[in-house]
Amino acid sequence: MRARSRFLCLFAVLCSLSAGGASADSSALADSARRATPQRIPLCPTPLDTVHVVGQRPARRQVFLRQTPFASLLDVDQVRGPAESAPDLLERCAGLSVRRYGGPGAMATLSIRGADAGQVEIFLDRTPLRTAAQGMVDLNALDLNQVESIEIYRSGAPTELGGEASSSAIRLVTRSGGPRTAQLRISAGSYRTQEIDASASGAWRGQRYFFAASRFVTRGSFLYRSDNGTSQETADDAWLHWTNGDAVRTNLFGKLTAGLPLGLSLEGSTQHASRDQGIPGTSRQPTHEVRLETRTWLHRAEIAPAPAWHGPWRPTLYGFLESTDRGYRDPLRELNVTGTPRQVDQEQARAGVGVHLKRAWSAPLPALGIHHLEALAELRREVSRTLPPPGRPEEDRRTRHARLLSLGDGVDLLGGGLGLTAFYRWERSSDNFTGADPWRPFAARPEHVARVQGPSLGARLSLGRGHTLKANWARQARFPTFSELFGYAGTMQGNPALQPESGSRQDLGWTWEPERGPLGMRWRTEGVFYRSDLERMIVFVTVSDRETRPLNLDRARIRGAELSLTLDELPLLRALRPALAGYLHWQDARDEGASPVYHGKQLTYHPPWQAHARCDLTRGRWQVTYAAQYRAASYWGRSNLPQFRGAAQQSEDLTLRYRLARRGLTAALRLENLRNRPLEDVRGYPLPGRSWFLEIEWRTHPAAADLSRAERERRTEERG
Repeated sequence: MRARSRFLCLFAVLCSLSAGGASADSSALADSARRATPQRIPLCPTPLDTVHVVGQRPARRQVFLRQTPFASLLDVDQVRGPAESAPDLLERCAGLSVRRYGGPGAMATLSIRGADAGQVEIFLDRTPLRTAAQGMVDLNALDLNQVESIEIYRSGAPTELGGEASSSAIRLVTRSGGPRTAQLRISAGSYRTQEIDASASGAWRGQRYFFAASRFVTRGSFLYRSDNGTSQETADDAWLHWTNGDAVRTNLFGKLTAGLPLGLSLEGSTQHASRDQGIPGTSRQPTHEVRLETRTWLHRAEIAPAPAWHGPWRPTLYGFLESTDRGYRDPLRELNVTGTPRQVDQEQARAGVGVHLKRAWSAPLPALGIHHLEALAELRREVSRTLPPPGRPEEDRRTRHARLLSLGDGVDLLGGGLGLTAFYRWERSSDNFTGADPWRPFAARPEHVARVQGPSLGARLSLGRGHTLKANWARQARFPTFSELFGYAGTMQGNPALQPESGSRQDLGWTWEPERGPLGMRWRTEGVFYRSDLERMIVFVTVSDRETRPLNLDRARIRGAELSLTLDELPLLRALRPALAGYLHWQDARDEGASPVYHGKQLTYHPPWQAHARCDLTRGRWQVTYAAQYRAASYWGRSNLPQFRGAAQQSEDLTLRYRLARRGLTAALRLENLRNRPLEDVRGYPLPGRSWFLEIEWRTHPAAADLSRAERERRTEERG
């Protein structure tokens, strides 16, 4: 065959030479000869050299901070110190203010950008913790042993989270099972404070699990300076012990993740929390026997696509079920509130179900960008039953049904350099009451219906070299609580005509986070201006010597600015691996209500200035952390009289940590309020002076075979 082919080629060449100028015939003959020659096509493709794709995968923190709203992310394991709770971690972030009602374990609430605790939604994964019966969440009731990270949304909650249309939100992300690990933390400190945490995670037959248990005990008795009820007279001041501030908290948590057919994944968790604590009253009116007991069961489940999901839509179905028993005891009437019963037993039940859909869609024209369509629908139901006191057979029952629908789109333009988001949220709440207020007969009131709706807009523009501009605008609202609508224990008259608090919020800011600064430094700078306008604010007007009545009277205007800085890898002190972080927060919160007495006055407990600074130094197995915080003076009375102005606060903390890497042991010592300065967040509730807390932690390190590829890359990056 090869000889025949060669002969035909030679014959064609000879013919072309003999023909001379007959180029057309010769070319045609050469083409026919070329077609007759078979081409050698290899059976296997030619091997090439190995292709290396070089690039650094963005960390979860980087992806989180690149979204349109202003948000912060806290890794609990990296920032938590000995015996530190959720309030200790949250007060380190710009725009946040924590109000404490005593020492360790006492009630603590959160304010974000001037929004009160009732306007801040707190989630455990996708479950909202704020209820209609309890209008605010106690931060010290949260167990950090089961939390992996804390997400702080200062510009409003994202679409994937339900709850109410609040001005800001906090999300606690629970830990998930994975590599086989175990952890044990034991801490002890001042005021007979003790805490023990234990957790374990692993995988079994393709299912991942995580279990955690904790117990916190404190006596809460510390010395404070009492003015004996005479703030202007110092001769009768004395040092006293804070009484009835003890607390016992126990938490059990379990979480299981399993694979389902059709590329889905099931995640379910169960939590049991119990708390027994004293209600200390105030420094002018202390108590000894007032108690509050709480027992809570929370079950949640979520079905979501697995990482290998290839469908166009990513559906997520979730639901939760919660039951709570609360018992209030005041046998001696120490709080001296006329008309309140000495014993109140309540049963609360909540349930909710929702579905979240998300899809990434590329427009036919590249100029139209990539769209991220989202839809959320949620139904919630809450029932609060107050057991009848002796002598009255009827019980008080309060019920709320809530519906939520949110639709929106986020588009990435200019190759991701420009991002736009637009969402519309609609929510309806219907409340019912059947029972009797004190001093009133048994009755069933008409249904109370309220609606909240409005858009949410956002924009993000990348200017290059790590510079980014962000802007957000949205509507905000807060539904009235059961106590505001239907009264409580003879101290508050119900007002079924109340309307939800409403308003708008907007912010404009700039972030600068270059990949690598001069001399190898790394930093992140953020500056934000924000404004909130609140309408139909609920205030309590005194109607008798023992009762108040809530009314939609007030308006408020809040303006502020946040400036934060994070800096590490300084070239001059690289041997100590320094890390610096801090923020400066300015705020002007004014009363814009109709009352000429209070119009233009500063809102209570809204300090105009707050600052926090933190420095970490690491050398070998040693780590030293120094933190300082400052809070300017604020008014605790609406009239803003000089005698109603609290003092400014300043405190410093120091933490020493030593790691035994081979044995998995870590010992840490934290000194709080080093200069022993008098502190008071809320009038009548002093804070402890100088305190110490010692902690020992033991943690097993997972084997390399148990780690996923992404986890191994993350750990290698952290070591580097």
